[in-house]
Amino acid sequence: MSPRQNDKERQEDAIVARRLTNDTKLDMTLFAEYDVDGNMMLDFEEFYAMQPKRVREGFTSAAIRDWFNAADLDGNGVLSINEFFRWSLLNASQKHGSGVLQAAFRRYDRDGTGEIDALEFERACADMGFGAVAHKIFSGLDKDGSGTISYRELITLLTLEHPPVDLAAKQMLSQLVLSYSSDAHAAANPTSRIDTTGWTLHGHDAPSVRLSLQQLLRESGCHVADLIKLFDEDADMKLAIDFMEFHNTMRHRFGFKGEQSTLAAVFDSIDTDGDQSIGFDEIYEFVRGRKHSLDARTSRKMLDPSSLRLEPPPLRERPGGKSRGSRRSSRGSGGSPGSPARRNSSEGGLVRVCSLRSIVWDVEVLRVLIQQMLERDNFSPSDLFVAGSRALDTAIPLNEDHAFLRSLSSSDSNVAFAASQASCLGQ
Repeated sequence: MSPRQNDKERQEDAIVARRLTNDTKLDMTLFAEYDVDGNMMLDFEEFYAMQPKRVREGFTSAAIRDWFNAADLDGNGVLSINEFFRWSLLNASQKHGSGVLQAAFRRYDRDGTGEIDALEFERACADMGFGAVAHKIFSGLDKDGSGTISYRELITLLTLEHPPVDLAAKQMLSQLVLSYSSDAHAAANPTSRIDTTGWTLHGHDAPSVRLSLQQLLRESGCHVADLIKLFDEDADMKLAIDFMEFHNTMRHRFGFKGEQSTLAAVFDSIDTDGDQSIGFDEIYEFVRGRKHSLDARTSRKMLDPSSLRLEPPPLRERPGGKSRGSRRSSRGSGGSPGSPARRNSSEGGLVRVCSLRSIVWDVEVLRVLIQQMLERDNFSPSDLFVAGSRALDTAIPLNEDHAFLRSLSSSDSNVAFAASQASCLGQ
């Protein structure tokens, strides 16, 4: 295939993928709005409430319950974020055709193997609106712990996990499509969705103007994604407001007559990460007064490299009372002589901990201990590079360390534990 054909195929994939990401981003905002208890799950009441009015009025609660049950793969009565993500992908593929999923994921498969690793999956999820929980979703999909998933198998899995779409479900889905079409029209014509007639800003300094704006947006009763469209002049699904858009809306739609410096101060107070753009997470917190469950600032901590610590692996006592690490156990967890054994209350046995100084180091041992450190602190492998970039005040190119990232994402947990234990024993 010629380079020109490759470029054309990539452009076509980008166009098709955009249809998918627009829908999944909208689903993400709905999940954020209706996961009211912030547990990163939706019960049926929350799922029902998030359905468009067209669906709720056109179908019985029992019919929507059947749809919910089909998405609830483990049958525990709630949709986890993994189940919701799959539900969102399935709906998009049924709406736009089965090829949309393959085209979307193919964009991130740089070597054309049909598989994507954790880093590539994280980039895909970020574009789809689920970047904050990408590591959690990936772990649920990577059943064999290989560190990669086949997106072709994922597409097949979606088909197998969900029964064939019956007539009622197709009708329900068609109503969703009509609702999404309505949303697209509203994005291009924001005033058709929210009537701002009579909205008046009060106050003359930044704190009072900020409070007045917050009250207007909160009392509108609208979804945060729809409120963003009041400001978002380019009407895309990036769900972000730059200062010029903020300025124009405040002056021309809300009638603000004050100083430019006041507007700048209000904008900066909402733009908490200082990136010169107010994103969905920031405007949600501003309007609702709390962070939502998929907020990237909560799900992925602002990493402080100094908080990350390698720790030696625990050494569990063998049946009969002698620890595998008994010949080194006098060092204790910190390397001090006579450190007592710790009792593991959940297993009833003794757990002895070797020190880092007693480990027989090699590349595999280092990889395993880094992997365990990240899992302990709920960080993804790419988070480690983000932390390093901040510490060095320069961007670390992830592609140059791609193999290392993949190695951190892959390893059978039992093999990893055995390897780390063996390192303490000198085996």
